[in-house]
Amino acid sequence: PPYAPPTNTCNALAGVISSSLAQPTIRGVAGACGGLAAVGLSAAVASCLGLTDAFIKPPTPFLKDGKDTRNSTTAKTSGHTVDRAKLWPKFVKTLGRCLIVPAFAEEAFWRCMVHPHPALQYQSEVSGSVVATALVDLPLGRILATNLAFALYHPIVADAASATMNIFLGLDSVNRSGVRQVFRDPTFLFLAFILGNTCSVAYWMAGGALYAPVLVHGVAVAIWLDLLGGEEALRGKKGD
Repeated sequence: PPYAPPTNTCNALAGVISSSLAQPTIRGVAGACGGLAAVGLSAAVASCLGLTDAFIKPPTPFLKDGKDTRNSTTAKTSGHTVDRAKLWPKFVKTLGRCLIVPAFAEEAFWRCMVHPHPALQYQSEVSGSVVATALVDLPLGRILATNLAFALYHPIVADAASATMNIFLGLDSVNRSGVRQVFRDPTFLFLAFILGNTCSVAYWMAGGALYAPVLVHGVAVAIWLDLLGGEEALRGKKGD
């Protein structure tokens, strides 16, 4: 059921819980599918323009060292040869992790806590009872501004992680990896901006249900990590 937009931290947390428990609807599923399609199309266009070579490696499943390996049990994915039998079980595990972090963790804040809820619950001044539920018009300006911040926070997170690990653990793994390079890449930031906006639209289409943007976010990141070379890019490894 709809609820009043959060006005304090307690209400915001209650909104996250309510959104998390919302049941799927056809409109919400359509929003999630449309969001994934929009992210995929944007990534495909950027890849075709040669803007994503540093962190997206489109799979060529039947090629190994330039030769046809259709009868082989391996597939070339994200710059390295993998066992096809192990690829999908690994992807399922990656997807499970991604749906929690970063998807649920980030969407709970950037969608539920930052955006106003699409549904407003209001009472009639005459009867004093709930008489209708209205959909809030899509706040395009606020969504664009929020997702600009969402994109730009990624390099800040990389810098913060690097500083924290250096100070408290004496490690420099973030600097040695490709995290900072990827998270500072203008094309990556643009795709993060697109992802954020599609998650916002999915959230709106689902009537404020959290599952829609979480699915868009989690599936997109999992596909990038396991199928498009994202894991290698973040580890600072180059494909073969």
